[in-house]
Amino acid sequence: MSVWKRDEWKCRYCGADLSKWPDWLNLTIDHVIPKNSKNRAGSKPKGDIESTENKVTACRSCNTMRNQTAYKIPSAASFEEQIKIVFEEKKEQILQRRNDFMEFYRAHVAKQPP
Repeated sequence: MSVWKRDEWKCRYCGADLSKWPDWLNLTIDHVIPKNSKNRAGSKPKGDIESTENKVTACRSCNTMRNQTAYKIPSAASFEEQIKIVFEEKKEQILQRRNDFMEFYRAHVAKQPP
């Protein structure tokens, strides 16, 4: 609940406002640096994977669009820097996948006769 409050009930990836009923039923929490993540050297990230700093509010669509990419986490960076680096990479990837999905939908599904 503290992650949702910190993020003002908005998806940190697409910006969707999920503060009203029934929208908040689509709220999820995403680990920015995945639990099974390793840095370039093959070791675990420096900080606490379960900390609120490593969690963001995500709508169900964005959380579903992400994949289990092995993010390249620079081992020299602090945990806070690692989170920022991975978050930006992940956000770009999620928004691109959503865009690709919508293009496919418009081109193939939306044109289908009833």
